[in-house]
Amino acid sequence: MQNINCLVWEITLKCNAHCIHCGSSAGCFKNDELSENQAIEICSQINEAGIKNVNIIGGELFLRSDWKAIVKKLREYGIKLSIVTNGICLTKSNLHFLFDNGVKTIGVSIDGGRSKTHDYIRQVPGLYNKIFKNIRNDDTNIQYTAITTLSKLNYKELPRLSKKLVKSKFKVWEVQTASPHGRMSKKVALSPIEYYFTGIKIAQMRQTIPNTQLAIVCNHDYGYYSEFIPRITIYDKWNGCPAGKSSLGIKYNGDLQGCLSLDCKKFKECSLLDKKLKDVLSDKNYFIWNNRDIRCKNLAGYCKECRYSKTCMGGCSDVACSYTGNAANNPQCFYAIEQYYKNKIDKTDFEKLFNYIINGKIENGKVILPNNEVLTSKIYRKYKLSEEEKDLIKFIL
Repeated sequence: MQNINCLVWEITLKCNAHCIHCGSSAGCFKNDELSENQAIEICSQINEAGIKNVNIIGGELFLRSDWKAIVKKLREYGIKLSIVTNGICLTKSNLHFLFDNGVKTIGVSIDGGRSKTHDYIRQVPGLYNKIFKNIRNDDTNIQYTAITTLSKLNYKELPRLSKKLVKSKFKVWEVQTASPHGRMSKKVALSPIEYYFTGIKIAQMRQTIPNTQLAIVCNHDYGYYSEFIPRITIYDKWNGCPAGKSSLGIKYNGDLQGCLSLDCKKFKECSLLDKKLKDVLSDKNYFIWNNRDIRCKNLAGYCKECRYSKTCMGGCSDVACSYTGNAANNPQCFYAIEQYYKNKIDKTDFEKLFNYIINGKIENGKVILPNNEVLTSKIYRKYKLSEEEKDLIKFIL
């Protein structure tokens, strides 16, 4: 039986926000949502399977009428709980109920360094300031994690947001990218080079902001064997997609997937209304798409020729599928981006400068060039750059 470290349970798709980047297109109540009896039965299945950590999400979990019954049942089994919310329903009564029932960690979506940006992405006027006010006034000992999903709409606000979070009750900051499916459009998704520069900026912030003040980590969609950017993910070493191996996801209707971020229906393993979770985890015929041998055979693009292919197996399955349709062909990879620019024959001024940068190092929050000189505006002005390219370099100064 697989050793599942975390199970993410989407207990409803009903939502009181309308986020631009929502991969599951949450909003309205779905007719096939689990009944209360079915949800309580799945709580029993989770316990029987020996899973000790569950993260409850939506939609917006507070909009399910029996959310308290689900929390209570899981806690009766001694299961450690955390939740993720858009923050609209972080009322004093809800917070006290969660804390009194053993929920010690809450993840809250924070998608901008400005209220205007966050509220636009979430399509809820006034939400940004409401979140920080409610958390500031919370008198429980709940630990708060800010979860930021990056796109072209907000990535330049990372420095501003870091200053905001440092002054708040948030102690952990998780950063991830928005994958283009559901309501999320490819037009606002990060380009590979924007993705790379956000990685540089996050590494710089990790070096300059004490971990005890704000622990900054990236999720499974960031990184993979960079020769320039230090490790910024939750993993000490990336050994391939954890879907169905150490992580699981249960959808609002009881469908089981290795990861809830995966949008394509082909990743549905079964319905827990038809099969017991413990039986699935004991059956080698499940999650075979993420079997190392099978996955390596499906490698494509640069992933196929990469020196880390058999270890990495294409990085994040969700990102890879969203961009290429293949879970083992991922263009959003630090190492692949570095190799592309290093091997490009005809280089523009930006590409020459980028190659010079990535042959240096990141130290004390600064970009140190190969000649041990710190990257400054004086240096990049020697190159003929477009305004967009200048903005990328300014972003990491």
